[in-house]
Amino acid sequence: MSTDGQRSENTGNPESLSVAAKALAKATSQLAKAMSEQAADLVPEIKSGIASSLKEASETLSRAAERAQSQPNETSAQSSKAARTRAEIIHAAREVFATQGIERASMVDIAKAAGFTKGAIYANFASKQDLILAVARSTNATANDAAAAEASPCGADSAADTGSDSGHSVLGTPEGDIDTHTLTEWLRASLQNTRMLLALELIAYGIRHPELRDEFADYLGDGLTSLTQQVANLRRTRAQRSGTPPRTAAPAGTPTLPDCAPDQGDTDTAVAVMSVANQTGLLHMFAAEPATAPEAGARIIAALLSANDRGA
Repeated sequence: MSTDGQRSENTGNPESLSVAAKALAKATSQLAKAMSEQAADLVPEIKSGIASSLKEASETLSRAAERAQSQPNETSAQSSKAARTRAEIIHAAREVFATQGIERASMVDIAKAAGFTKGAIYANFASKQDLILAVARSTNATANDAAAAEASPCGADSAADTGSDSGHSVLGTPEGDIDTHTLTEWLRASLQNTRMLLALELIAYGIRHPELRDEFADYLGDGLTSLTQQVANLRRTRAQRSGTPPRTAAPAGTPTLPDCAPDQGDTDTAVAVMSVANQTGLLHMFAAEPATAPEAGARIIAALLSANDRGA
């Protein structure tokens, strides 16, 4: 026997509604035919009225059945459209926040940039703060997706087995090779887009709004975790190619980790790499001198990665 919850779920199912409506329409049609046959002796107007009403009811039920049957496709299309709309709004908000600043930017500015009305923005995001958090989450998700293959734990094994180049790229560095030219180009590219400006805006907003500190801690923490794993993968690949014994020593009182897992040295190196990348970029925006040029930042990052190989 079905429970009340099961009955509610079944009756709410579009397919079940379609079957029920079709059955009811068929029964109504049969009833109309039967009554028409038995009402031969009735006044013509009454007979005609009964037949007309039953026919209308049957047609209405048939249309309802067709609508119910098409409802899943319509719902899927609506969901897809809503997802695209949200994505377009978030993309526009990124650009506006980066160029105008989060505090200064208005929902009207974002609506214009996205090509929607202000009402459409609020139909997808309850408030400006809700949109800001969505931008932070999507920015973090995009960065993590891009680094997913590079930051796969123990990725060196799969790369060595398959010949794949994925698993060890650190800030654009080719697998197993610390290339200052590639690092320089990566740092230079970061100065020519809005990514750094957006990151600074999000950090500043998080600092000014302590109630959102946890949200923004996740935003920053996930990026560091991804970079740390990339550093560990690169170290392990270089050790395998040079025949260096794996670095398995762990601080006293802590468990020994598999060599493919990041250790404290990898974490420290990742923090240093992130700091150098951000600081040289910022300084170069205000003082385009050799000491702050992308080439200088690349040399420092290469030295940090090399030092991590030695466990220095």
